[in-house]
Amino acid sequence: MNGIYIQATIGGGFWSDTKDPIYLGVYGKNGGREFALQVNGESPFTSDGATVNLILGQPCCNKTGLQVDNSLNSKENDPELNPLGVNDIEYVYLRKYNGETGTTDDWTEFSSVSVLFCDSSGNLLRFKKSGRIHMAKEAGLQHWLIKDPTAPKCVVTIKLKNIHHIPIADNPAGHRWHLSWHMLVPESVSPSSGVDSLILNVNPSSSNEEWNEVLNRSYSYEVEGCCRKSPVIISCVSSQREPHKPGFGIHIPHVHIGVSTGSTVLQCSVPDNADSFQVETDVRSDNGKSRLTYFFDVEMECFD
Repeated sequence: MNGIYIQATIGGGFWSDTKDPIYLGVYGKNGGREFALQVNGESPFTSDGATVNLILGQPCCNKTGLQVDNSLNSKENDPELNPLGVNDIEYVYLRKYNGETGTTDDWTEFSSVSVLFCDSSGNLLRFKKSGRIHMAKEAGLQHWLIKDPTAPKCVVTIKLKNIHHIPIADNPAGHRWHLSWHMLVPESVSPSSGVDSLILNVNPSSSNEEWNEVLNRSYSYEVEGCCRKSPVIISCVSSQREPHKPGFGIHIPHVHIGVSTGSTVLQCSVPDNADSFQVETDVRSDNGKSRLTYFFDVEMECFD
């Protein structure tokens, strides 16, 4: 475990806020510990009805929030110093400081709390609770959260935008093409083979030797964990459609002339903030040679 993300909504009732320290407790198969949820030496839970986002250690899936004091770079409050792995965590709770009395800051209340744990491999685990999360000397100072049985996921969207063909002198491979675009997805998505079925066929409309096929095709799927856990792999398969063999007058249907595979490992991003790359394929048929360049974007967005 190297990061914790907390989203807590303070109750809307009078005096739901608190200036007292709140602690996050975590333990499981390899022990556990508490983390003090302080920001700049003070409680961040001081406004009734407010939602507070906190980060301990590394941000999980690029989540943003207030950095908890002394919780980064191997300081005492850093989750990386906890021997627990994400999958070792069994119990999570919130605890209020118990030194106050009924005449001072005796109690606090939250309406919802969600805690997301992550590691450097992209594994995620979430505990949460909603309702009246009330902590007081008269009513108890701890609330135990509930493990979310649904693993957090990311949505991966592949957008094929353009295919560019350039004949290479002195023997261009022609312009009569049938192009296929495959995508290899992680085995967690397609456990039977790890390979998604064919999702796109392109028949270029241009009759010129050099052409651009402008596209707007996309495919989406989901993966568990943070985006960087699974690479995205694209396989671009090219074949020439009924190429004419000079001197023989023979038409050979769908001659397979080239395969190229590109991959990328992405951080989680927001929509319209795509990481893009291109794959170039040199293809050959009947001693002819061309270059196909596939342009596509990969977007990955994590669920909350």
